[in-house]
Amino acid sequence: MDCYTPSEDSYMLVDSIMNESGEIAIEVGTGTGYIALSVRAKFNLIVASDISFDCLRIFKDKIKKLNIWNIDLIVCDLLSAFRGMKIDLIFFNPPYLPDDGIKTDIDESTIYNRNNKNIIDNFLDQLRNFKTKCYIVVSNLTNLDLKNIKYEIVNARRFFYEELSVLKLSTF
Repeated sequence: MDCYTPSEDSYMLVDSIMNESGEIAIEVGTGTGYIALSVRAKFNLIVASDISFDCLRIFKDKIKKLNIWNIDLIVCDLLSAFRGMKIDLIFFNPPYLPDDGIKTDIDESTIYNRNNKNIIDNFLDQLRNFKTKCYIVVSNLTNLDLKNIKYEIVNARRFFYEELSVLKLSTF
């Protein structure tokens, strides 16, 4: 599995959460750790999670070289390991493009509904169990079910064939 290389969506998310701070933040799907590293000074602890052990191993080597002490890493699927925790902020740059069955040069790590699994729907279902703020990147091509979740668009940019947005979600 390849780790997602930071791109415009990652930069938009960092810009959107730079004014947030607190005790504990969780980055879901950290990949190479770019976003967690960018906001690490704003939180006492960032727990960076990913389903890919390989991506976390690369990130672990990076934080070891940089002597960073306030980022912990955990292998897990979405928010499954965080039940019952008080969390100040969750942020997620998920795979947000639908698989339309047409083979393109799109990076597979951006497809959200692979193998009969809708990553974003699963994440939102788990998020509903938390009382926290969350920032998530989506595309205008993303099919979202935001029932019982308040949201606002905090950042948006048009790229080629889509518009990317950062949504600030609230479950309380």
